Amino acid sequence: MSTYQQLVRNFKPQKALHLKDELAKKKPKLDGLFAIYEKYDGWDTTVIYCDGKFHAPLSSANNVIASLEWMAEQLNSKFPHKLPFDFIIKAEAYRYDTPFKVLNGLLNRRVGDYIFQDALLMVHDIIPLNKVIRLDERMRLVDHFVESCASLGFVRKAEVLGISEYNEKLWDRYFYNVLENAGEGIIAKRTTGVYEVGKRNSDVLKKKLDRKSTRLNSSHLKLSRMPSSA
Repeated sequence: MSTYQQLVRNFKPQKALHLKDELAKKKPKLDGLFAIYEKYDGWDTTVIYCDGKFHAPLSSANNVIASLEWMAEQLNSKFPHKLPFDFIIKAEAYRYDTPFKVLNGLLNRRVGDYIFQDALLMVHDIIPLNKVIRLDERMRLVDHFVESCASLGFVRKAEVLGISEYNEKLWDRYFYNVLENAGEGIIAKRTTGVYEVGKRNSDVLKKKLDRKSTRLNSSHLKLSRMPSSA
């Protein structure tokens, strides 16, 4: 079995814990700084670099996303020589101003004119396979990789909305700003956290839109950018 086949079989994305569930505990683990990201209403996507090449993007079920296979081809053209280490890219396959139902249909296509050429790869994490490093170090890898791919156009950095300790009012303002711009919610990642395959803990928290109960009103302040401290 090749390295790639082993990774496809064994790699499971780190899962996000609902913020409300952590807050409900007697002793919530919310210490330290968190990087706050928008939770895009797209497809969770994994791209594996090993055996000297990028492999086709995979869905959350680790199935090849046929409509995005062209991404691996372009990445391999961009980086024809073997890179210093193997790694996994975690991202969202996304297109702005596209309802999820439409996006889902475009990404699911496998026959006919199935290539989703204007999809974006919103990169939020890069996990080296040769060592375990904290999120703040992985964020620098993301910056470097996205900058290196600037000429490709489709590789984008998932914007960090801010970095702060847990602050209910501040995080709510991030959350409602994302909703007002048609997003799904926020993801908060502890900057000292390491990537734990398949695990769910307080190092990665999410606050999502509850479409049945959430309503926006004028008391939720809209922000274009927030300060990086609590």
